[in-house]
This record gives sequence, C-alpha cells and structure tokens, in this order.
Amino acid sequence: MYNVLLVDDEPIVKIALRSLLAWENHGFYICATASNGKEALDMAEQYNPHIIITDLKMPELDGIEMIKTLKEGDYKGEILVLSNFEDFEYVRNALLLGAVDYILKVKINAEVLLEQLDRCKEKLQNKNIISDYREEDRIVKRRLLETFFISGQSLPDFLDKHKSYEFDFMKQPCSICAISFKHCFTASKENKPNSDAAIQNTVLDALQGQPDAQLLKTGKHELLVVLPHKGQKLGESTLHQLVQKLSNRFAIYQSLSPMLLHYWDIPDFEQARSIYIKFESLQQFVFYEDLFLFNANAIQPVHYLNFVQYKEFAGELLDNRCKHPDINISLVTALIERCRNEYIYPEILKMFMIKVMYHLEFLGANIPLQDHEFFMELKESTRFCTTKSELLANIQLALRTLFHPGSLEAEKNNISYKSEIDLAIDYIQRNYTYKITLNSIASSVNLSPSYLCRTFKSQVGTTITNYINELRMQKAKELLLSNACTVKEISIRVGIDDPLYFSRLFKKYYGLPPSEYKY
Repeated sequence: MYNVLLVDDEPIVKIALRSLLAWENHGFYICATASNGKEALDMAEQYNPHIIITDLKMPELDGIEMIKTLKEGDYKGEILVLSNFEDFEYVRNALLLGAVDYILKVKINAEVLLEQLDRCKEKLQNKNIISDYREEDRIVKRRLLETFFISGQSLPDFLDKHKSYEFDFMKQPCSICAISFKHCFTASKENKPNSDAAIQNTVLDALQGQPDAQLLKTGKHELLVVLPHKGQKLGESTLHQLVQKLSNRFAIYQSLSPMLLHYWDIPDFEQARSIYIKFESLQQFVFYEDLFLFNANAIQPVHYLNFVQYKEFAGELLDNRCKHPDINISLVTALIERCRNEYIYPEILKMFMIKVMYHLEFLGANIPLQDHEFFMELKESTRFCTTKSELLANIQLALRTLFHPGSLEAEKNNISYKSEIDLAIDYIQRNYTYKITLNSIASSVNLSPSYLCRTFKSQVGTTITNYINELRMQKAKELLLSNACTVKEISIRVGIDDPLYFSRLFKKYYGLPPSEYKY
C-alpha cells in the first residue's frame, strides 16, 4: 500500500480526488491532505508519503517552492502535478525540478489518475522503494473501534482481547463529534444526499490537520469522529472550529445540513461511548430546524413542559377566536420558540398541543361534521410532524377549522392537483381494498402525514378519510347492484373488516342499509 499526500488550496478539488477512485482497492492510501506548500512540508515530514499530488498555485508557499524544498531535503518519493491550461510555465519548472508528470484539472478522470499513479508506483519500485504499510491493520483497527462504540464491552475487556493492536490511546482523554444524516434521508426528493463515499471524503477533508482523528461508521446515515488527545489536550475552541468547518463543507459541497453533536474533553473512550449513546435522543432536536450544531457539554434536555398548562393555553386561544387570527398564531409560535430555547423534547411539545386541541373541542367549539372529521385527522397528524414549521402550519389549520368552520372551502382548487396529491389519489384507488392509513399514504408519496393531510384537503376539497369512504361506498354500491356478492363479502372487498360498521357507513351515504339497497 503506497501512501499519497494530496495538496490543494481548494477543498472541492481534494474531495473530488478522494472520490474519484476506490484508492485502497488499487494499492494506494491517502495518508493526509494539505491546503498549501507549508502544510504539505509538515505532512511530508510526518507521514513520509510515497507520492505527492499537488497543485502549483497556492497561498503561503506555492507548489514550486514546496518541490524545491522537498528535493533539497532529499525526498525520495514521486511528485505528480495538477495544473490548469494557463499554468504551463509553472508546470515546466515543476518537471525540471523532478515532478514525474502533470494532469490537467479539467481533463482529470479515474482512468487518467490511475494511469499516472501506476506510473509513479513503477518508478518507486525501480528505486526499490516498496511500501511495508499494511492497510489490513488499519481497516481491522477501524472496524474494531466501530464495534466498540456500538457494543457494551468494557474498555479493559476490549483492550485485553485486542492486545496485538496499539489501542492504549483509548485510555486517554478524547473529544467526539457525531454526524447524523437521518433527517437528510427523509427530506424531499430534491435534497437527496450524496453517496457514502463522497460524504466520508468531505469529513476527511475537514479533518485535515488532525492526524490522530478516527472516522468511524456507527450506523446507517451516521458517522462518528473521535479525536484522541494523546497527551496534548485538544482546545474547546479547536473542536468548535472543526465542527463549524464540517458544517460549512457539507453546506457548500454537498448541499446537506447534517446534525453535528460534539462533546469536549472526555476522560476515556468508555465514557465517550456513553455520551455517544446519549446523542441518539438529542437528534430529535432537528425538529426545531435551526438546531443542527450541538455543543452537548452546554445543554440539558427537558422531558416536561411546566411553564404553561394546556387548559389555560386552550382557554387563551378560545378567548382570541374572534380577534385577528395572527394573535393565536403568535401565541403558538412563541410557545414553540420557548420550547426550542429550553431544549424541551419535541414529543413533549406535540403531546401538549394535542391536549390543547382536545380541550378546545371539550370547550364546545361547534363545527360541521365534515370539518370535525378533518379536525380529527389534524389531531392525529400532529403526532407525526417532523419540524416546527410543519407543527405550526398544522395547528394554524386546526384553529381555522375550529374557529372559522367552512372557510377552507373557499380555497378549494378544482383545476389541477399537485403531483403528490395525484400520486396519493392513485395509491388510494389501487389499495382501497386493503387497510390503508394516513401514514401508509404519506409514506407512498414521500410526504409527512400532516403536510399531506392539509394539502389534500386544500386541493381536493375533502379529507382523506372522506375520500376513502366515498370511494369504498361507490365500489360497494356497484358490487351490490351486480348481485355478485353477499354483504359480508362486499364489506371485505372494499377494505372494511367489520360488516356492522360497513352497513352503518353505507346507510349514511345512501339512506338505506346494504341489505335493503341490494333489493
């Protein structure tokens, strides 16, 4: 395995180079990266790479001066230059100084890069420079660390079991940063995350300058960065800067906003694992949308909401029902914001709002049957809101339904439905013979239940429940008139297991029970 040092002042170039090849499958390992010639000289001294791939125009110390310094220091490896068309004079000087060849950035691809790497390897072998680096050891050590963080094994037992590997650093202090993409993978189709390789390469580029950092894959859509202090305490500001760098890299180069949870100065790896396990519950706070960077040292999540009572809050909303609707929305918005600032778990907030909705009904809000069914769906969908914006929109719609019944009909749009609603209708029509739920429909069209619920009502003019019932009753009527089935068989064929409920529902729609309608 031949060690490779990447040198370029543009992070996107280093990320692209990392992602261009399955390096280790071809016998190469990216041991480090640098952003200028000065950093590269430090990395070269530390890692003694067999191959350096470098840009020429860089700040602080450019590629030409770096190559001169390396050659004066009797560097034995090979240097491969990256260049642009206008850099010919730089390239000529680099070749005169001993660079093996150059690659034009605009023409680089996997085949060209691998061809040049193989050429470098051949030159190294001709100079009897053969790597004794065992990539297998590095992979095994990484996998063992990953296993440790997702297991319950004690640190002494782990160290005793794997004496053949150097793991003593696990007994020393460390800092950690957990990176979760779970919410990214359930976002809209337009924001699909990139491949695992590109994501990991983005992290590795941000870890430049942290040679002891361990990047572990701890679950689907989850990574863990462990920064062993190894006798030199990592500054808290250094950790915060690293986390901010990670956030910026993902926003700029991957269009992603992962949740980054970090904890500074942990006594050893066993306690680091305990803190990492607690991070799972903190991931819920992505609900508040702008809480993506978490300094876990500084927060204490709250499992209760005790600064307001749901009955009092419902009463205040009811008192404002005849005033401008923005007053109630402002009250709900302020409640959500306070919960965010006090780190109240989203599930507690959602359950509070459901209690408020139930109490508003109890206080006697008088709404038509159809609006009542829609209100029931809104209460149910509140449980499944995934963001504070979604919750606010859901509550806003519920208050309009309660305090201004019938107003939603004015927004009905009969001309065309959104594509997601077309897909939802298609799913219902294909599956009405089975037990279908709001969740199953929402999942089929990649929308949250609450968003689907209110969009369906706005677009179609009726609730999802009403739409399904109307479809089932229409199909049931057709089957009854054909005299092909018994009432019980028809009930089952339209997706209703309970014949008694089916009969009551049919009578509600057609004025007669199915047994009489049939004849």
